[in-house]
Amino acid sequence: MSKFLTLVFILLQLHAFAQSQSYIEFWDDAGKHKRTEGVYERGLEHGTWKFWFENTNLQEEANYFFGKLHGAVLRYHDNGLLMNEGYFILGRQDSIMRVWSKDSVLLEEGFFQKDSKVGTWKYWHKDGQLELEELYTDSLTKIMFYRDQNSEVTLENGTGVYNDRYEDGNLRESTTYKDGVPNGKSMVYFASGDVYQEGEYSNAKKTGPWITYLRSGKIEQSNAYVDGELDGEFKKWFRSGQLEVEGQYKKGKKTGHWIWYLPEGAIDMEGDFSNDLQEGFWKYYYANGGVQYQGDYSAGKMEGTWNYYYWNGSDWKTGDYKAGEKTGKWQFWFENGQLLQEGVFANDKEEGEWKSWYENGKPKDLGSFTAGKISGHWEGWYPNGIRIYSGDWLSDLRTGDWSFWNESGKLNEKGKYLNGEKTGVWETYNDYGIPEMIGEYKNGRPHGKWEYYGDNGAPIRSQEYNEGKMHGKGVNYARNGKAVEVLNYKNGRKDGDYIQYNERTGEKERHYVYENGMLLKVVLEARGGAKQ
Repeated sequence: MSKFLTLVFILLQLHAFAQSQSYIEFWDDAGKHKRTEGVYERGLEHGTWKFWFENTNLQEEANYFFGKLHGAVLRYHDNGLLMNEGYFILGRQDSIMRVWSKDSVLLEEGFFQKDSKVGTWKYWHKDGQLELEELYTDSLTKIMFYRDQNSEVTLENGTGVYNDRYEDGNLRESTTYKDGVPNGKSMVYFASGDVYQEGEYSNAKKTGPWITYLRSGKIEQSNAYVDGELDGEFKKWFRSGQLEVEGQYKKGKKTGHWIWYLPEGAIDMEGDFSNDLQEGFWKYYYANGGVQYQGDYSAGKMEGTWNYYYWNGSDWKTGDYKAGEKTGKWQFWFENGQLLQEGVFANDKEEGEWKSWYENGKPKDLGSFTAGKISGHWEGWYPNGIRIYSGDWLSDLRTGDWSFWNESGKLNEKGKYLNGEKTGVWETYNDYGIPEMIGEYKNGRPHGKWEYYGDNGAPIRSQEYNEGKMHGKGVNYARNGKAVEVLNYKNGRKDGDYIQYNERTGEKERHYVYENGMLLKVVLEARGGAKQ
């Protein structure tokens, strides 16, 4: 066994009202070096749990109350010195929290209350110098002191500049603070030193123009803020420098006319907003500048008549919306202007009679819907006007008698459906109207005896089935009508006698016995006598 595999001892103690289970896990197979020790009550961690490093030093000591941290939690570095001290009340951190480095330098200290930081929090550099002091209030987090990676104090008593740097010393962010919150200029930089974003704060809220740049130096986005909310002109550009979107904000919500562009410069879509919701007339375009579809919005939902077009400008479809749902009569066209489909929607679902046509104007399908589901009698036709099918639907499932025809009008298949599955006797015919298969279905699978016929109508095979699997006797016939094979199946596998006959003389040529698909015995070979 690997040295990392563990040996676990479980001691069970049954009590009147609870089950207590001691748990000990070891690093080694010999059971000398503990890895974990604790107690389960009712299947949940309870009481003090301890964890050790493989070097036998204590890694963690935590207290639980029925599966939730409750009380002190102490974690250690692998050298045995304390790394983290915290306290919990029923799974939520509460009271003081401290973090130390491997050489016992205090790195972080503060208080939690019901899992949230409160009051003053302090952070130190590894050399012991104070790096950051934060003050947590109900609504704000204030920075009261900051010393950067270069040991320069840039912010004291909540006033100064917060300079965060990359590991190489280059500035990542430089923001002016007053009274512990951003107040004034703010700059954010790429690692290369190029500006990523610039703007200003007023009492912790963004104000005035803000600009975001690409690494190339081109502007990616420009917008304006008032009291921390987007307010005024908004623009965004593609990497190529082509405008991507432009519009207006008012108190953080889109308003007025907005336009989106494709990377090549053509308009993608345009329309108005009111209170951050699409309102009024909108247009959507193809890349060639042609209108793709257009219509009105009311409070962010499609309303009234909408028209859709093909790339070449010809009509594609048209119909009405009510509160964002299709309603009333809808029509669809081929690109040549020929009607393709029409019917009625109610509450965004097809309802009543629907018709469809081929591009040559000939009928294709005729039937009905109920609340968006195919229902009632349906018929379909080939482009030459010959009927394809005829049958009924119930809630998207075929039901009752169905018939299917080939393009010459000959019956191809007929039978019944129940709950969308074939049932009862089905007959299939070839292109000349001669039967090919006749048999019964049960739950959509062949069941009982099936007969198969050749192009001339003569039988070529019969087979018994049990819910889709060959089960029982099967016979294959020669062109002269004589049986040439008789075989038996059980649950889809050969089982019992398998006999081959000479097509001309009718005499036995082979006789095998199978069991569960395996050859059990050879009774007669093709050119020999009987075998035992």
